[in-house]
Amino acid sequence: MRRIVDRKLFDSALIAAQALELRQVTLSRIACEMVRPYRSKPNESLSFLLKESCELMDDDATKGHIHAVAKMTILASFERDSNSKRKTKKKSLPAFQAKVEMMLHYAITEGARPNKEALSAFAKLNGLYNAWPYLRELISDMSTRTGYPPLLIPPLIIIPKPRKQPKSLALAPVNAAPVIAEEQESPSR
Repeated sequence: MRRIVDRKLFDSALIAAQALELRQVTLSRIACEMVRPYRSKPNESLSFLLKESCELMDDDATKGHIHAVAKMTILASFERDSNSKRKTKKKSLPAFQAKVEMMLHYAITEGARPNKEALSAFAKLNGLYNAWPYLRELISDMSTRTGYPPLLIPPLIIIPKPRKQPKSLALAPVNAAPVIAEEQESPSR
C-alpha cells in the first residue's frame, strides 16, 4: 500500500526519527465481527476497505519516552461477478469487520530534544509504519479464524510528495538536449 504524504510532515518525522527508538509494541484493543459465514462460490473474491491512523498519545519527552497508538479498521467483503447477457456487474456482500489498536512505546535518545511538531509527525508516519506488520498479521489471522481465506494486506510504503521544481526547470522541454558551453580556444601567437 502506497501512502504519499506531505513533504513537510515527512521531513519533521525524519528529524524526530533520529532521536527515537522503538522499545515495545503491544495490542491494546481488538474486535472482530463476522457478518456472514464463508461459503466458497464461483466468481467470488475477497476484497477490503481499510482505514488506518496513528497519533501521539502522550508527550512524555521530559521523561525520556513517548507513546503512540495505531488504529486499523477493515471491512472485508466478497465481490461476486454477476454475469448477465449484456453487462458484467460486481456485487459486494459484507463478510466481516475488524478493529485493531496497537500501542507503541518509543524511548528518546539521551540528550535529544525533539519538538512537539516533530514528535506528532513521527507518530503519524513512523508509528503506523512500525505497527503495520503486526496489524497485517492480526487481520490475516482474524480472517482465517472466522472461516474466511487469509486476507493479505500489502506492505506499507510511505513516500513524500516530490519537491516542486523551479519554474525555469519546469518550463524546459522534456526532450531538449542540454546546452553545454564549449570552451573557446585562444588564438595561438
